[in-house]
Amino acid sequence: MPSLAQPVRSRLRATTSLTPDQVKQVFLDAAARAKGDVWNGRQRVRRTSTSAKADVYEIRDALGTRRLMLLRVVTQASGGRTQVRVDVEDAQVVAPSKLLRMKEPKVLAGHTLRQLLTAAADGLRAGDPDANVKVREGLED
Repeated sequence: MPSLAQPVRSRLRATTSLTPDQVKQVFLDAAARAKGDVWNGRQRVRRTSTSAKADVYEIRDALGTRRLMLLRVVTQASGGRTQVRVDVEDAQVVAPSKLLRMKEPKVLAGHTLRQLLTAAADGLRAGDPDANVKVREGLED
């Protein structure tokens, strides 16, 4: 299966008054809620590594045997505000096919990514009503 040639930057950008630890907790809660669906497939989102500046999450299939997407949540605190950015580092893509009646490439974990970003955006807005949160759909730049 083909994958992304380059990382796709800024699927979510936010500026909030929450601390980096609170932002990391928001993303952990969002990862627990993002599970995919029956039609597009059940998937798991889990944090694989953490550091002071970034956490790495991966989306795997329901059995946990295949990694479908790798994303990085970057947090930077400055001046009492926290900057948050979510970058997709790698994603498995199904190429267009007449047999499958697909005209465009399909990202296998795209629906789970949308669930994760929506839940994280809602959590950031709930924790800080004045937060500036922007979510970009899809993996096109």
